[in-house]
Amino acid sequence: MFSTARSPRRVLVPVVAVLAAALTLSGCAAGQISQTANQVAAIDGANGTVGRISVLNALLATPSGSDYAKGADVPLQVWVSNAGVGTDTLTTITTPAASSVQISGTATIPGQSLADFSGTKVKLTLKTLTANLTYGKSVPVTFAFTSAGTVTINVPVEIPPERTSGRPGVDIQPSKEGSLWESAAPSSAAG
Repeated sequence: MFSTARSPRRVLVPVVAVLAAALTLSGCAAGQISQTANQVAAIDGANGTVGRISVLNALLATPSGSDYAKGADVPLQVWVSNAGVGTDTLTTITTPAASSVQISGTATIPGQSLADFSGTKVKLTLKTLTANLTYGKSVPVTFAFTSAGTVTINVPVEIPPERTSGRPGVDIQPSKEGSLWESAAPSSAAG
């Protein structure tokens, strides 16, 4: 008579093999050789959303030197999107990086629109920095809206398009293009 029951060991070996293969294959895409490891955002600024309001590409303007000194005023550049149907208003902005934030103009965002608060109709300024602030660093900034509520995001200081002056550069290019044949001197046969 034949038995159709399998031993537990015969069933366990294939299950363990399948689990080991799945773990091995899932680990192949992790790490620095993944397709997205070297990709960066299309914008330098920070983004945040509260309700139907989105704060987009928030940046502190690039300093004229290497940093902003303690006590300086810093322009804040930001776009605000309102996906709702009703109008909302940016009422206050706070940050521990400055003694206050000034909103010049009426920071109203009509429904279904995008507003530029980078100094054209509405100007936002961090007043009296509490410490030196260099480009590339971020500070927490809280935006408060009438209807949507508040959102806090880490806003970076915009990186300048070119190096600031006073920093040494390194020229890695050769000073003159040479030919492989120029380096070899002709040999003369002594008789």
